[in-house]
Amino acid sequence: MCELPAKSGFSRRHFAGLALGGLALVPLRGAFGASKQIEALAVTCIDFRFITRQVAYLDTNLRLTQNYDLVASAGASLAAVSEMFPASVTQFWNQVAIARRFHAIKKIVFIDHMGCGAYGTEFNVPTPDDERRRHMVVMREAKALLQQKHHDLGSAFYLTEENGTINPVLI
Repeated sequence: MCELPAKSGFSRRHFAGLALGGLALVPLRGAFGASKQIEALAVTCIDFRFITRQVAYLDTNLRLTQNYDLVASAGASLAAVSEMFPASVTQFWNQVAIARRFHAIKKIVFIDHMGCGAYGTEFNVPTPDDERRRHMVVMREAKALLQQKHHDLGSAFYLTEENGTINPVLI
């Protein structure tokens, strides 16, 4: 039999034993990768200024600790409908499909924020009031598209003010 150099202390026979042992564990793989039903897919913006507070809000105020998947996409709800960033739209809907498949999510929670660069880039919003109105329009579009594509999923929308306060938005 061909052996590895003596100083390694590891022969091909050892390797074969490990490989066969690994094959015995293949049926268990499904148990480790099994789907777990969770409540939500949470979608935030990528902006570092707000993510810590938004995650705390999901955990504490919405009581979703360890019961949501988290996706960060520029513009949050904008990622579902953006005309300027079509790759973000594709990525968003792929994430929804993955969260449904592996975690059987029941709803999507969108947390947008004021002073968002993605909104400023896509819509050229000159004032906070203009930006706030645009968030409402995009959130309505995202909700309508979500109902069209995944009618059985619920949704919730929130808007983070520049001071960090997070408020529910009724859509």
